[in-house]
Amino acid sequence: MFDPFCRTVSRVNFKPDLFNYELRAEFLPSFIGSNSSSLSWEECCHHRALELLSMNRSKYYISWSGGIDSTVMIISILKTWPAAELKKICILLSHTSVQENPGVFDLCIARFPLVSSLGNVTNRLLLGTDALVVTGELGDQLFGSDIIAPAAASIGDSVIKGNYQDLAPRIIDLWVGQEGKGKAIFEHFHPIVEECPFPVRTTHDFFWWMNFSQKWQHVKYRFVELYDWDLSARYGEHILHFFDTPAFQRWSLDNHDLKIRNTWQSYKFAAKEFIVAFTKNKDDLRQEKKPSIALRHFLVEKRLAVNAQLKAIESESELESYVRK
Repeated sequence: MFDPFCRTVSRVNFKPDLFNYELRAEFLPSFIGSNSSSLSWEECCHHRALELLSMNRSKYYISWSGGIDSTVMIISILKTWPAAELKKICILLSHTSVQENPGVFDLCIARFPLVSSLGNVTNRLLLGTDALVVTGELGDQLFGSDIIAPAAASIGDSVIKGNYQDLAPRIIDLWVGQEGKGKAIFEHFHPIVEECPFPVRTTHDFFWWMNFSQKWQHVKYRFVELYDWDLSARYGEHILHFFDTPAFQRWSLDNHDLKIRNTWQSYKFAAKEFIVAFTKNKDDLRQEKKPSIALRHFLVEKRLAVNAQLKAIESESELESYVRK
């Protein structure tokens, strides 16, 4: 099966997983059944920024891609941290980060010490310090899926709210680049719709639910794929994702109408409006989602796999023992 569909880790009862994975994220049927009420997007952002501050680390490496999610993250910090605490921040970025959003770079980023995101950051984390890397990962899973982007470009924006059963196989075809493959992949995952907390009708509904319920864990831990990442640098201790909180997940479940309107350009409009309220630059409303992780993942060799004990799986024969029967 094509990437990313082979790396899914189901967070619902139905298990389309190709491998035996250990679940290390919220099991959604239990989570959805709770009676907790959601915060607003701004409240989620402010609470998370203050939570990071309360960890009182000596150094925070904030990974800024120039994209929507990582810009929300840095603005949340700027809005809530005292000036003295901002001195603890270094920004991880590349030249493409600046190219993607030079206005935000000038307004928010240039004031901080800058470190290349293309280097081996674990060398900085494992020197006896309590430094922390914070990323904007999992923002996509809250809002939808960029699988729709090639279809919107090829077919038109009407595909976003079109009938998912008719269009999802064709959208997957465009994503994997091979006509006719989408039908089998779609049918493999289709039963997950029965566990969505609301009726799945549109392609946006389907691919958001698929991304939210199936891909969360892979995205949460995919930093260990990179061969230069020292596996002794662990999630929670050395690296955290800004959007990896129950509050953000509850927001996503309760505010499906705030993720996209009728155009691909409107994707993540709630996050974009949060940014514009700070930058006062309405051009930020027109910023489109870009695959910011691709540069580093293309440049650095990737491991075959990593097991639940954070040990590298070196051979295909060992990996085969994890295949679901």
